[in-house]
Amino acid sequence: MSIPEGIAGINSDSTIVSVEVSKCRDWQGYSYTEKGWHYLSATIKEYIKNPTITPNESILNKYYKIYQPTSIQDCLFYHEKKDDRLPPITNNILQLPWGFAFDMGRKNNQHFGPNSTSFIKKEFTDLIHIYNKLAKEGYQPDKHPDGYIKGHFLKKYNDYRFILSGGQHRMAALGVLGNKKIPVKLYHKWQRVIDIENINAWPHVQNGKYDLETSIKVFNSYFTNTGREKAKKLNLLA
Repeated sequence: MSIPEGIAGINSDSTIVSVEVSKCRDWQGYSYTEKGWHYLSATIKEYIKNPTITPNESILNKYYKIYQPTSIQDCLFYHEKKDDRLPPITNNILQLPWGFAFDMGRKNNQHFGPNSTSFIKKEFTDLIHIYNKLAKEGYQPDKHPDGYIKGHFLKKYNDYRFILSGGQHRMAALGVLGNKKIPVKLYHKWQRVIDIENINAWPHVQNGKYDLETSIKVFNSYFTNTGREKAKKLNLLA
């Protein structure tokens, strides 16, 4: 049975779909391909050039020390002119217009710093292990429990982005390894598709937390940002 791809996958009922790696993002808008930038991908590339690099010397460690966001402005529009329409983080929870929330207060967070030395070491070690395993065996999600990279879709007319809920290390490795398309699984706890055409029904648009213009700005950031703009401002581009 063939796996539906892209827009066809969005419009299907299949829980497993094929997506283009170039259209995959994490929740902060980082991309996993050569034209984009992701802190995990950059760390793998460092390791390839220098297999003896230590966690303390890695770009992963630098990233966690430099990047410690406190607002959605930092996460999606780092160092842009401050936009007062973007709502503040309340009780350490960052909320997106369509209702998804992310914990900004938890210590040792995979997505940003500050993090402990032991956490960074484990994150680095796990990442390199996954990269080496995928480089040797390839991506075989059916052969492993919880083997699929998971997430959901943002749909903008005939275009899409696949936003990961799990599998950041695997996706970073697959991007570095040059994979163009991969099968993924829709995350059952998230709404399958967030469609720009349904913007008026988004929870935080309805309750007034986000106005329409700001909601569109946030949504569009996943289609325009690649991560390179933030990496450049953080002085992390090689």
